[in-house]
Amino acid sequence: MASELKLVWSHTRVYGLATALNRGAGLLLVPLYGHILSVDDFGLYALVTMVSDLAGVLLGMEIANSMVRVYFDHEEEQEQNRVVSTAVWASIGLIATIAALSSPLAWAACEALFHSQGHHALFRLALLGMIFHVLFSIDLNYLRIQKRPWAFLWVSLAKSLTLLSLNLFFVAGLHMGVWGIVWGTLLSIGLVSLVTTATIIRRVGRAFSGQALVSMFRFGLPLMPATLSDVVVNAADKYFLNRLIAIALVGEYALANRLASLLHMFVTGPFAQIWVVRRLETLGKSDTNEPFTGIFSTFIAVLTGAALALSLFAPELLRLLASAEYGAAVAVVPLLCLGYILLAINLHFQITLFHAKRTQLVLVVSFACMVANLPLNYLLIRSNGLVGAGTAMVLTNLLRALLTAWMGYLYCPRRVEFEWRRVAAIVVVAVAVYLPSRLWIGTEVSAGGLLAKGACLLLFAALVLLTPITRPDDRRQIGDLVRRLRRA
Repeated sequence: MASELKLVWSHTRVYGLATALNRGAGLLLVPLYGHILSVDDFGLYALVTMVSDLAGVLLGMEIANSMVRVYFDHEEEQEQNRVVSTAVWASIGLIATIAALSSPLAWAACEALFHSQGHHALFRLALLGMIFHVLFSIDLNYLRIQKRPWAFLWVSLAKSLTLLSLNLFFVAGLHMGVWGIVWGTLLSIGLVSLVTTATIIRRVGRAFSGQALVSMFRFGLPLMPATLSDVVVNAADKYFLNRLIAIALVGEYALANRLASLLHMFVTGPFAQIWVVRRLETLGKSDTNEPFTGIFSTFIAVLTGAALALSLFAPELLRLLASAEYGAAVAVVPLLCLGYILLAINLHFQITLFHAKRTQLVLVVSFACMVANLPLNYLLIRSNGLVGAGTAMVLTNLLRALLTAWMGYLYCPRRVEFEWRRVAAIVVVAVAVYLPSRLWIGTEVSAGGLLAKGACLLLFAALVLLTPITRPDDRRQIGDLVRRLRRA
């Protein structure tokens, strides 16, 4: 376990810094948005992002993720390079498709959301921005499979600085509102993706392989409706909040989700960058999963501790990020944090399906979750508003993780192990610490409250580390990890 932990940690810390830079600009801009944009404008921005994500799945064809899996089917560098260059050529064809369909897709989105075409030009511009997201995804995945975390870091830094500068200019300087955010995002990712893609093409060449393209489509096409189902699930809460209540609740919910998504940005995301690649490399080569099982349980403990911290300090963080107009967002942050923990667990189980190339099972799981999520969102949002939306997310992600694990155990010869009791105990301890603190401390911001919340975090750490939840061997590994963290 020590060697694997060292490898995972050495890459995770660089990817973590890269993710911090990649996402950090967006995070730094949240207070700008929260204090300049009204809740209605923030809600509009969330809806624009939602439509862009849907279009990205429809038109992106999962090329970037398929490239990673097909790449590892080859051992010769020339063949691997051909897979990468073929993915770039395929993305160019998709780019032309996005450009041609941007106007009709924007029209359909405006009709579905507002029954008017008042925001057609804004939605069309956001859809055109998806052109560069396709290229940028391929760029980052190429750097991941090459195990070049420092190159990943520099690309992320370039994108972040450009995004931060352009958004400050357009939103704070020119007061362009949501239009400024869309323009800043489009130009920043456009400039960086074009330069990075050109550099990669010079390295891998311009060869095209029809066989590689067919392999990528065979792997990716079953994933596309699965990913589309997942994006529909992520969009349903915003859609129903807008249609059943008001666009202002979309703004409050989107801000709460921005806060909870820090878990993915700074914990799950960096860990997954190396975890998925490493497990795909080793799953078929080893008869034991023990080192990896312990590492993942330790990761869940760290993720749950971070989720507890965000939930406890949500009132203070939201006061920094936005005006008092967004105060209702505090109530839904803990639910969204729990949802992100369940998503991380699901990612662990998905590795089994990806390794076995049983991506059709991912589709089955995603479709089942979509079927369950739509009525859940409608019923729970109608009766409980923001809290209903968060509850629907938690229930859906729980269903997703359980179904993915079940599919892996039934249909895949190589399975990732999972310490069910240990992980459940970690999450239960966090909930048991949070609920009394919420009742006793409340959501008021005060010096005494800050101290009490800090004590709650220490109590969680003690209950996890000093009880049978954490084994002696794991404590030693965690101690080694903490010492490396201090040296870093």
